[in-house]
Amino acid sequence: MTTQTNITLKEITTLQELLSIMPFMLEGYDAMNRKQKVFDVDREGFVKTLFGVINTHEKNVIGVAFDGIEPVGYGVGFDDTPTYGTTKSFLLWALYAKPEYSKTVGPMIFNGAEEWAKEHGYKKLNAYNARFSGASFRLFEKIFGMRRSQIKFTKTI
Repeated sequence: MTTQTNITLKEITTLQELLSIMPFMLEGYDAMNRKQKVFDVDREGFVKTLFGVINTHEKNVIGVAFDGIEPVGYGVGFDDTPTYGTTKSFLLWALYAKPEYSKTVGPMIFNGAEEWAKEHGYKKLNAYNARFSGASFRLFEKIFGMRRSQIKFTKTI
């Protein structure tokens, strides 16, 4: 069991930073897609999406949790405001934590995404989870305080 004593959350804003953690980002992609396809993109599309987030980091964000210097979790979020919408919405597109860190790092990343969204003027936080399981419902509803409508979870911030 890993001792979790020095967890820090860092926003990734440069291509060099992203490239240095890309193996970990792909590890998370593979883990999230292991039993059931979660993303509507393949590995190449996932990487291209991450590059797009870096290029538009004033509206989108990649946050990575580190235990010392080792990445142990990440979140990727996008602007999700409809073109003619009046309420700014933010989509938490990916949320991954290594299994041994999931109970501490998962909420830390979610809270970081929520704070980032608030600081950037968003009023609603959205997340989707295609895994219909009690564990995923419990995570998003009970722990993160979101409301579920089929596979979409929403929280007013």
